[in-house]
Amino acid sequence: PIACFLLVAGLGIILHVKWLEIQLICRSHVLFGTYRKGQTAH
Repeated sequence: PIACFLLVAGLGIILHVKWLEIQLICRSHVLFGTYRKGQTAH
């Protein structure tokens, strides 16, 4: 049971970290895109 719990906990942590990475990448892409659009508008 302990090994199973550790496996589930490990997978949960990995998925959480990956989800945070994806959110940060998407956010930076959106910010970078709007920033570039603002520059070209000037």
